[in-house]
Formats: sequence, C-alpha cells, structure tokens
Amino acid sequence: MRSPAPAGLMRSKRCSLVCARSAADDEEAKRVWAPVGRAVIEAAAAFGAGDRARAAALLDPVMPMMTAIGGSDAQDDLFRQTYLRSLQAAGRRADAAAYFQAITADKSPTALDRALAN
Repeated sequence: MRSPAPAGLMRSKRCSLVCARSAADDEEAKRVWAPVGRAVIEAAAAFGAGDRARAAALLDPVMPMMTAIGGSDAQDDLFRQTYLRSLQAAGRRADAAAYFQAITADKSPTALDRALAN
C-alpha cells in the first residue's frame, strides 16, 4: 500500500495546478479560474487547515461572483456557509451578521440557518 504524500508536497502540487489553470489562455480560465476559482481553492485549503481569517480574506472579493464557477445550489450553499463560518471564526462578527442577513433575507429561516446564526 502506498503511503500518502506529505502535506507540504500536496499543497505545492495543488498550488502549481491551480496557478497553472488560472494563468491559462482559454475561455474557462479567463471566466472562472482567474477571477474566482483560484481564490476559492486557496480559501478551501485555508479553511481546512484551520486558518479561518485567511479563508475569509480570500473569499471576501469573490463571494459576489461565486455562481460564476457553476455547480449546484447545494455547492453554492456550502461556500456561503464556509464564508459565514470563516467570518465568525475570524472575529468579524459585524461582517458575519450582515452577510447572514443578506443570504437569508428572502427566505424563512431553517434549523440550519438558526444554527449558523450563532
């Protein structure tokens, strides 16, 4: 059985792949990867590593464009929740409250919404 690659190697490989894809000269790279995709991948890695402040900072400028990357409503919700939790964990309570209000304003709160609000 093969042993997993060291975390640092995985990060450098991921960075190389994401950087290369973001710099490509095709329509998808220009529309998705360069403006949004790279930040989303890096933010997900930061969130997974426990660096919520970095995740929030990376997601700040791209959240309005999140639907540009495609995917399901459930995937969009996952990124919204990740961003909200990143803001909360980074101590950006006012930003988190404003964002939560913006994403729940047009719907009846669910049990998950109530849990995320705390």
